[in-house]
Amino acid sequence: MRSKDFAEYLSEYFLKYISRQTGYSINTIKSYRDTFTIFLRYLKSELKIKPEKLSFKKMSKKMIEEFLIWLETDKKYSASTRNQRLVAIHAFFRYVQVEAPENLNLCNCILSIPTKKVPDSPISYLTIDAVKALLAAPDIRTGKGHRDLVLIALLYDSAARVQEIADLTLETLDYLLQQ
Repeated sequence: MRSKDFAEYLSEYFLKYISRQTGYSINTIKSYRDTFTIFLRYLKSELKIKPEKLSFKKMSKKMIEEFLIWLETDKKYSASTRNQRLVAIHAFFRYVQVEAPENLNLCNCILSIPTKKVPDSPISYLTIDAVKALLAAPDIRTGKGHRDLVLIALLYDSAARVQEIADLTLETLDYLLQQ
């Protein structure tokens, strides 16, 4: 019986595992997918390895490290974006560890690649005058103005991300109000 290789595990990871078993948001799944799209393009353009020819035997810790360096130097990614790409790669190789233990050594080597230290940036916040101006901006004489004021107040009071507010449903709100 023929054993599966990188392409089959990557396909299964995205088509069966990540979307059904992890509970990751759609944005996280897209980010992980984008990571592997960029990685495959890197292999093709920089290392002359066609995606269909990639196998676990051709992979190494050094290959992943060089990809991460390429992201920062050639693509000008920030250290935090580079770390996001590494998190996606780590997640895939944790999956492979369980699904294909014959690749355990490779997985452990890749999982040993550390994230880069990112300097803490100071938290910026709105002044009281800026908050007042923001809350005064919607025209509350109209329905849309009332809606906008509620959304702005909800964003400010909850510190939620815009996408988290956009994903709210009536059921979610009802549940939250009953708490």
